[in-house]
Amino acid sequence: MSVTVDHIAAAQRELDALGAAVAAGPVDATVPTCPDWSVADLVAHVGLFCAFWAHVLCEGTGRPKPVVPDPPSGDAVAAWFAEVAPLLMAELRATPPGTDVWTWYPGDHTAAFVARRAANELAVHRYDAQSARGTCEPIDAPLAADGIDELFGRLVLARARTGKATGQTLHVHGTDDGVTAEWLVTLQPDAVEVRNEHGKGDLALRGTASDLELLLYNRPTLGAVERFGDSSVLDAWHDEFHLLSGRASSVARRPWYRYAPRGRVSCAVPVRWSPRSFVARNSTSTICSSSVSDVAVTVPVKVNTDPGNTGTPRRIARRRIIVSGPAQSVRNRLQ
Repeated sequence: MSVTVDHIAAAQRELDALGAAVAAGPVDATVPTCPDWSVADLVAHVGLFCAFWAHVLCEGTGRPKPVVPDPPSGDAVAAWFAEVAPLLMAELRATPPGTDVWTWYPGDHTAAFVARRAANELAVHRYDAQSARGTCEPIDAPLAADGIDELFGRLVLARARTGKATGQTLHVHGTDDGVTAEWLVTLQPDAVEVRNEHGKGDLALRGTASDLELLLYNRPTLGAVERFGDSSVLDAWHDEFHLLSGRASSVARRPWYRYAPRGRVSCAVPVRWSPRSFVARNSTSTICSSSVSDVAVTVPVKVNTDPGNTGTPRRIARRRIIVSGPAQSVRNRLQ
């Protein structure tokens, strides 16, 4: 993919459009692209996504973390979102792109990764919000091509494989003028191999970058996507880029974990959540998908109530948190 995207500008644009869609109707309306969600559930999820990554960026820069209340119920969630969502944009602008921050992807621990993740996540969820109002607009071609590249090069590779793939090949070809967007994907039993090249696949998909990205994310498209070959390969792709089952509305509103003013959370076993805060694993954890890339988990943690954040943890508690990262990967690490 040979396009350059200003991810911070794109994230702001998508966030503005998402907010406009939320304000355009009732929050109890169903989101057709995510039929288990209402607009309120979508707003809660996106707001928590913004708050989480804002705090991650604060850890990287040492800036103070803003206090984020839990999302309220009913119509009040729209006003909550309007206050919470800009926190991410403020931290993205305040953080140099090369700043070292926590991310779930081992190959990139920079603020630039967060900006890219935000732009692409918000683009898909902006489309979701607009679907509830009947006002869907395509994702800008350069951003959509970048989103596909992130999907193939980051998101799907971080998910555990199903073991069901048999070497099927998928050729994805974008048709937008001035945007080179072409991938050849091979679904192996233990890996997803991706090359930026033209090649014959068992299934070829040809369309605008926006429609291709939406189709790969299992969203309805605005325009036609031409399909040549074995259509079951698309089902195999969706199996590999899977989201854990579970009612989305029950996940979107789970409380987001924040640092307590007088203590921090620690744990004896490793699954990193952020650089100086939370590691956990191995409980009878309830893990569900909360859309594109985040999961909610319930874990036992040791809570240090010492104001100086030192000494022996005083008690064991269970915390339900949102962990940003690939659902299947987090589940495997917790088990």
